[in-house]
Amino acid sequence: MRYLSLNMRYLHAILFFMMTIILGAQTPTTFTRHLQQSGEGMGSVVLLQDEEITRLVDNAPLPVKTESTSGKTTHSSTTKSKSSHAETADASAKSSDASAGKYSGARVRHKARGYRIEVYAGTGSSAAKRQAKLMESRVRKAFPELSIYCHFKSPRWVCRVGDFATREEAERYLTLIRKQKISPEASIVPDTVLLVE
Repeated sequence: MRYLSLNMRYLHAILFFMMTIILGAQTPTTFTRHLQQSGEGMGSVVLLQDEEITRLVDNAPLPVKTESTSGKTTHSSTTKSKSSHAETADASAKSSDASAGKYSGARVRHKARGYRIEVYAGTGSSAAKRQAKLMESRVRKAFPELSIYCHFKSPRWVCRVGDFATREEAERYLTLIRKQKISPEASIVPDTVLLVE
């Protein structure tokens, strides 16, 4: 019986080794290429992101700096994803031109002192976590344009909404939240917020 179990272990090890070799011999597909593949009955995905993010996600090697004959430094990479990424970004930019007038690129957000509306603050219990998540879904449904921050801030669960530069902006939304009876305990709190430049 012991002899049979040893043979089965060896058989499993050999099968595992063979599968590793077979799977490793296939052409590698990067995550971003796999994500952008299209087929019959499938939608299409367009990625608009910096080349550095694509390189990090695909675990691609760093670009190699080479010196050309003109004396200028150029960057090259061993992956082909940059050219396909650039083509995809150009196509997306053109489609954005038609729909939004002029392509403006990605929005840049920076941290600043501002205000948020605290719609829930509970204890550290699991019931408080459920209540915070419930409050998050209510606010998201009523005000999809607001950013929502639901997290555990020791020793309690907190749900805050919005990134307001001024107290007046926060007061306008506070009035709307109270009118819709989303949270009776909603209040404005000073916080570090993310503002669009």
